[in-house]
Amino acid sequence: MSAHCCEYDCPAPGQIPNLARHRRVLWVALLINAGMFLAALEDAETGTAWPDALVATLMAGLALHGGWQVLRQARGELGVAAAQTDGHDHHGHAH
Repeated sequence: MSAHCCEYDCPAPGQIPNLARHRRVLWVALLINAGMFLAALEDAETGTAWPDALVATLMAGLALHGGWQVLRQARGELGVAAAQTDGHDHHGHAH
């Protein structure tokens, strides 16, 4: 019997790529879920939808912020990739 709990070779915690990003995503998801739960409690107590609207606005802000981060990172990676080429764009064909 294998010492692993699953049949896959799992990397050690120090070898997981982008571990900090994964942790950040998990924390954001936890905060969003907690905010939604608290907003639902406040809705029940106050009888208004303002807590839901506030949480939805915060979620939209987080989504937009995350989207901009992804675009910035992608543009940076594209710039690095372009700098690593010979400086001539072949447009998918040889010259």
